[in-house]
Amino acid sequence: MSEMSPEKARRRRVLWVRVAWAAGLLLTSVLIPLAFGAIGLAPLFAVYLPLFPLGLFNILSGKLVAGWSREERFGWSFLVWMGYIFLTRLVLAQQSRSRYLCFYTLLCLILVLNAVGCNSGTTWR
Repeated sequence: MSEMSPEKARRRRVLWVRVAWAAGLLLTSVLIPLAFGAIGLAPLFAVYLPLFPLGLFNILSGKLVAGWSREERFGWSFLVWMGYIFLTRLVLAQQSRSRYLCFYTLLCLILVLNAVGCNSGTTWR
């Protein structure tokens, strides 16, 4: 059995990170609204993409961010986006397969929680 070249391994890691992000965004914008019969709202996701990370606050704090001021929403969203960028870079920087899988799993879990949080507390019907 031959070892995978470092360049091929890097390309594979990048591919899987892209898949994780695509799945998180797809869950938020299409699949969860579709489950609630609100697929017509999916195009609005593009407008609210900068606020995507705020779904984590809905899950972790139990409070909806709808009552926050515009500055609070964009400020916290910016900070969480920076956290996502840091975590994504951390995932891609791993050379060890086990550490890569740990950080990748953490990224996937956070993206799923965020997708659920983006749709929690929203009345679709």
